[in-house]
Amino acid sequence: MNGNDVDPAGEQTYSPEYSPVSPEAQRRLLCYSRTLLAHALGVPDTFGGGEVRSAGSVVEATAHVADQEPSPPEGDPVYDQALGAFVTLRVEGELRGCIGSITTDETLVRSVRRRTLDAAFHDRRFPPLTATELEFLLIEHSVLSSPQCVRCSHGIVLGEHGMILTVGSARSVFLPEVPTQQCWTLEETLNALAVKAGLPKDAWREEDAVLQVFRTQHYGEDR
Repeated sequence: MNGNDVDPAGEQTYSPEYSPVSPEAQRRLLCYSRTLLAHALGVPDTFGGGEVRSAGSVVEATAHVADQEPSPPEGDPVYDQALGAFVTLRVEGELRGCIGSITTDETLVRSVRRRTLDAAFHDRRFPPLTATELEFLLIEHSVLSSPQCVRCSHGIVLGEHGMILTVGSARSVFLPEVPTQQCWTLEETLNALAVKAGLPKDAWREEDAVLQVFRTQHYGEDR
């Protein structure tokens, strides 16, 4: 049995290093994503009379189309940290785009900018976002910890840990919510992770398989 087998005797809980984003920083980053999209689409950046939905509350937003791209938020040290991030877009509850990066040399605000625009306009699964959809759009962010290699997969906590499987040049990623949404066991999750990478389902057991975990802080706009 190699280090990636599911082995209760080798149980260990992994806690990747994590930098939390404060509620105020969440609101400002979500507002930044929305104003970026409004600017890119050339429409007024308003919802319900000059407000945008953001992390359970509303924040003021510019009620006109700016000539220049919105400035990123400033003042919180987390904005300048190099953190991976995913941006997810939903329209009326349905996925409309999701793009992100696990690791990056970019600051969080730069990563949020890039992933917001990529999710809206460059997710190959969907056509580009349109101005008429912006009113019905909900934006979500997932900010990631640095990945940590695991020696025994039994220490992975479903619903808490995201997973990265690398075998040679093949690689796949699951965010923490995937196995709980699918009601998978740990072994079913790892099998699906391997298949997603284009590998046989038991490839995660191979000696050259590298399994990493990360944590995320997920937050988003409320309807």
